[in-house]
Amino acid sequence: MKIRVVDRFASHKKSSEDLVVLRRDGWDDFGFKTLFHAEFTPARGETIDVGLVKILKAGQTGGRTQFDKPVFRSLDERYCSLGQDIEYYEKLAELPTKVRDAFLVAMRDAAVDSTIAREFEHEEGWTSSVTRFGQAEHTLAMASALFEPATNAGGIATLSHQSRELGLNLEFHFDDTRTLPGRCKVLIGYNGVGKTRLLAELARDVSRVGLAAADPKSGASRSFSSVVAVSYSAFDHFQLPPILNASEDDLKLEEASSTTRFGYTYCGLRQVQADPQTTRLKSIRELDDELVTAFATACARDSALLTQVMETIESDPSFGRSGISLATWVASAEIPAEYPSRLSSGQKIVMNILVQLAAHLRKRSLVLLDEPETHLHPPLLAALLRGVHHLLDAFDSFAVVATHSPWCFRRWLPRMCWWSSDSVISCEPRRPSSRRSQQAWANSRPKPSDWTTRSRATGVSFAT
Repeated sequence: MKIRVVDRFASHKKSSEDLVVLRRDGWDDFGFKTLFHAEFTPARGETIDVGLVKILKAGQTGGRTQFDKPVFRSLDERYCSLGQDIEYYEKLAELPTKVRDAFLVAMRDAAVDSTIAREFEHEEGWTSSVTRFGQAEHTLAMASALFEPATNAGGIATLSHQSRELGLNLEFHFDDTRTLPGRCKVLIGYNGVGKTRLLAELARDVSRVGLAAADPKSGASRSFSSVVAVSYSAFDHFQLPPILNASEDDLKLEEASSTTRFGYTYCGLRQVQADPQTTRLKSIRELDDELVTAFATACARDSALLTQVMETIESDPSFGRSGISLATWVASAEIPAEYPSRLSSGQKIVMNILVQLAAHLRKRSLVLLDEPETHLHPPLLAALLRGVHHLLDAFDSFAVVATHSPWCFRRWLPRMCWWSSDSVISCEPRRPSSRRSQQAWANSRPKPSDWTTRSRATGVSFAT
């Protein structure tokens, strides 16, 4: 097996033996430039785009990872590598065992050889670059299981978070061994108490996108393979995904949605630009392009799953009256050019949320959904939540939802979260006292009057 290092868009000669091509990327991790796009071409076969990998040299204090020569047989003991996405290892797992093992050994992969990880874990570039993002930490922890006898990776996933701004300690225990509501936690509270800010903090804490090198790492980053933040508010606080090159010319070359980087997906109204704190909003054309691009990605990834998800919203009367056949769109793997402008704002939001999840969720992902009831009438909201449930189940993933809507209470009961501080309230269901009233209450939909707010002196609790 040969390894060849080339520039990002350089051409290269084919080889008579198995070949790994490492294409340099200019991405900068606090001064370290360790990112490569890995391709594998077997001696007889088509090239496979394996994915993003970071390669660190012992003693490297910054700059590009340097090699003695551009072509070699394997990385030596001065180097280590780590794939940045679990899909990197899933693609390798599909190769013949002998070929896959030769690839991992030649690349001195730290995910499958824990001794390599231990050798480099004290290097500055290990924490600042190789494992900078939560996706990489999760990959390091989980990748080796792909090459071992099948095991059940389910169970309790814990998310702990300390918010200095809101003055609270938060801990969620997601349990996928129970019925589906165990995958979801719901935040409820008055306007202005900090629900959206909390979701934005969780996105940064788990994905580590937007955090500085010196910021402490959260153990939650190992629990989740990716983070999808959904907010259709122009005033949200979510960190935008970084772009791989800050120049305007290169930004135009990015895919239309430009919403996913390093395991962090932002689905919302704000435009990704060189300034991660930009307040520029996407145009209607850009939102339509985002929907079309994400739809094509989701179709290519798993059209059968997307068909099932589209069926959950196609039953809504607003889609039925319009004569739209979403299943036909999936079969053709594209949204007809004339339709984006014919969809209502609510229909576009629902479709975009679901196709973004279908396109970007990974196994054991975390979805942060901010007020999904915005712009939606109750039946369409219910259809959206059914679709989200289906995707969470399909990808063994979890969600935290901030809402004011009793429909969301109903869909996600019995698992809710409440906490208290000077600015945050708590809610719990109030059962009527008489037996007849209790029966009527049990059969009714939750109403705002069915919920009482009260102050609590301690931390976070869960209502069951």
